[in-house]
Amino acid sequence: MIQRFRIALLYCALLLFGTSIVTCQTPPKCSIINCGELPCCGTANPACYSPQQYVCTGDFLCPVGAPQRCGGACYNPTVYQCVNNQLVPRTGGSPPSPPPSPPPSPPPSGGPATPCTTQDCGGLPCCSGACYSPQQYVCTNGALCPVSAPQRCGSACYNPSAYHCENGVLLPGSDGSTPPSPPPPPPPPSSGGSCNNLGPWFDGAPSPIVHSEGGTGVIGNRMYVFSGFQGNELTCSNRLDIYDITTNSWSTGAPFPVGIGVSHMQAASWRNPPTGQVPRSIFLAGGFPGANGGAATNQVWRYDTIDNQYYALPPLPDSRASGAVAIDSNHRLHYIGGLLTDRVTNSDTHWVLNLLSSNPTWTDIGVKFPSPRNHVQAVQIGNQLFASGGQLGHEPNYAVVHTPIGHAFNLGSNSWSSIANQPTPRSHAEPATLVVNNKLVLLGGRSLNWDNLATAVEYDPVRNSWNSLRSLPAGRLSPSSGFFKDVVVNGVRGDYIVVGCGMNDPAPTNIWITRVTNTC
Repeated sequence: MIQRFRIALLYCALLLFGTSIVTCQTPPKCSIINCGELPCCGTANPACYSPQQYVCTGDFLCPVGAPQRCGGACYNPTVYQCVNNQLVPRTGGSPPSPPPSPPPSPPPSGGPATPCTTQDCGGLPCCSGACYSPQQYVCTNGALCPVSAPQRCGSACYNPSAYHCENGVLLPGSDGSTPPSPPPPPPPPSSGGSCNNLGPWFDGAPSPIVHSEGGTGVIGNRMYVFSGFQGNELTCSNRLDIYDITTNSWSTGAPFPVGIGVSHMQAASWRNPPTGQVPRSIFLAGGFPGANGGAATNQVWRYDTIDNQYYALPPLPDSRASGAVAIDSNHRLHYIGGLLTDRVTNSDTHWVLNLLSSNPTWTDIGVKFPSPRNHVQAVQIGNQLFASGGQLGHEPNYAVVHTPIGHAFNLGSNSWSSIANQPTPRSHAEPATLVVNNKLVLLGGRSLNWDNLATAVEYDPVRNSWNSLRSLPAGRLSPSSGFFKDVVVNGVRGDYIVVGCGMNDPAPTNIWITRVTNTC
């Protein structure tokens, strides 16, 4: 109990670069009683702190390794000097010695500090043993930096619009370009129990054209958007447009081999190929070629992201569209459910293709897809494939039923089982069905009354429960989406979700980006 109290108090002391204090459970003015055995720093914005890690300089906390302040920064006087409130590297001479730090105090428990966990942090994220608020800090290479100074140079945090880093030393002035403002940080964890905390959505570079109900895959830092409808008139394009999250830019890949384009085509990215192989392949299967109203196809393709070429694979045993496509950890490509070529009948078939075979052939896995449906996608978490939502039927529109039901396929027992229903019925979220920190996430789609959804939901396989996430800025039918871990966006390293294209009225080309903080 005392140890958790100490960690909570240490969290109150993490505002190294700001002038405000995170609201804590302690009274607004700390004292020896409120801080337990820890000292208190400041009067206007008091904070409890550990003298093993921090020095109280005026009303502000600085780490013991950088005990002096210059403007809003803490610095080590053996490395920098403060000139007109600006840090300047020392080039010679004998710098003054830093002020002595207070003698270390033993932890209240009498033993060494214990690294924090998200449980100890009360749901807040943890960075190398420290609890922190994602509204004020980012975790950069295992160290906390304020959102206003998110990059690191040596042991210092800095704002790239004011400083640049050369050989581990901060120099005044930017590197010649003014970087864009960092994306807004995620809000504090909500009371809904979600593990993936989404920050405010902000705009990325728009897609060159509209894409909807085509295939979407992610390899590395790029999202590949294949074919699909190119507008509300429901004609198809065979374009491949590629979004790079690290440069916020689009490029064009080789056009899809079917010249009239394909809609209702699903994709799966082979992001974990056998050891020694580089992730480079995206698989696309089935669909309706050409303008809306055509029959289904059985074509299967592999797109190579390195050589920018398509390779035909053995076709599906029968034509299908809007079925789930997934790659499991045994390197098998799955095609599950979907629509028959009549565009109306739901299929219960579940086929697999061994991607490691020298002579691959589609085979029936031996069990039927429960509650056959279409416009659903499957992804693997742990040893199971999860497929949630979808729709029953396809045409005419008034006969379609959107569903919240979900199922999991156990790769070990080769069997399907039911999972908890989504909070509301949802179909047409296939390209925006993601695995985010071992949780199933669906963004946008379509629901009752043919409403295009802006909502986002998260499924926890361990608890078999759903939570709501931050909604999209507007409704989207069949948006393209990707999850990117540990990338730098606008100068801030973190995990991000990209959502773009899809259908609405008018048909959009804009994309949105949100930063993800994992709080579990």
